[in-house]
Amino acid sequence: MDSFREFATNLNHFNKTLGELHAIGVQHDVQLPELVLLGDQSAGKSSLMSGLAGFNLPRSDGVCTRCVTHIRVSPHAEWSCRVSLRKAYAYEMPLSDSPDNITASNPFPSWTPMPQEIQDFKTIQDPAEIEEVLKWAQIAILNPDSPAAHYIPGSGHVATQPNGLQNATHSIEASGIKFSPNVIALEIKGPDYPELSFYDLPGVFAAPATQRDAYTKDIVINLAISYIQHESAILIWAVPMNSDPHNSHMLDLIRKENALERTVGVITKADLFQSTSVSSRAKWLKVLKNEEFRVGLGYYVTSRLERDTVEEQDRWEKMFFMNETCYSNSSVLSWPPEGFQEFALRCGVERLKMEVSDRIGKAFKD
Repeated sequence: MDSFREFATNLNHFNKTLGELHAIGVQHDVQLPELVLLGDQSAGKSSLMSGLAGFNLPRSDGVCTRCVTHIRVSPHAEWSCRVSLRKAYAYEMPLSDSPDNITASNPFPSWTPMPQEIQDFKTIQDPAEIEEVLKWAQIAILNPDSPAAHYIPGSGHVATQPNGLQNATHSIEASGIKFSPNVIALEIKGPDYPELSFYDLPGVFAAPATQRDAYTKDIVINLAISYIQHESAILIWAVPMNSDPHNSHMLDLIRKENALERTVGVITKADLFQSTSVSSRAKWLKVLKNEEFRVGLGYYVTSRLERDTVEEQDRWEKMFFMNETCYSNSSVLSWPPEGFQEFALRCGVERLKMEVSDRIGKAFKD
């Protein structure tokens, strides 16, 4: 945490001002420096975002990655989280079950631009509540014809019904609204937090579950492109170490939009790396040296296991990258593998935080 305090002191003025401007949606009118987290589905993006934000996010419940999430964290003596909905698009019921009118001027069928509205959703003081509140906030975003107040945990009539979450999730599936370009905004304050603000986007997927939903892939791609095209955005591209970077759909989008120079690659799931494979070691060494799949801001490596708390994940990652004995799925893990020692200063979410916080602060100053 000492490194966070140091960077919070050095960059406090710029990052705080920048976060406040993002919180009121100024970036819709003026392009501000911003961090954008991108990746394919199952790239470890949720765990990475949890590490950056300092709290657990819902994983794999079918709802948690269907709209943009803007997270702003800042230092404060007491922990709190203010959740709000930023709506810049209105929904119109499509004429068919599967819209096929995706064009450059209509990238999100059934969603049309409107004057931005910011609606308070709920403010909480207990970190244990954040997963449930975030799930309901996204359900509210995906039910645009209903008042958001209906979905507030503890007070909304839908949220307080027996099996409310299950029923609400089912209603989304039945409605056909799979993704929204609107934004869930989380303003989180707490002890030892840095000044950091970033956007997380739904992961790009290879194919939808049904032919009826084929158009949703293009909607997610268009959503990613709309943020990649922000020339002031620093892109954080997540790629898992148990996969082949050749298979990344997101990297193709970044390349096509000529955004490689402002991209930092984050290699996730290092604990799943098959270090005994000579070919695998050679491949990832070339990536880390930025000789293959080159990105302008180089690469970092992370390992975030799905444990109960972020604190436990932080402890795991620290032990893992310090080459202490770690166990996963009854296997003994060892880091760094042979030849990877030179990248020790690019391992762990804490070092990534310092890097992106420094870059975004300098970008705002410039």
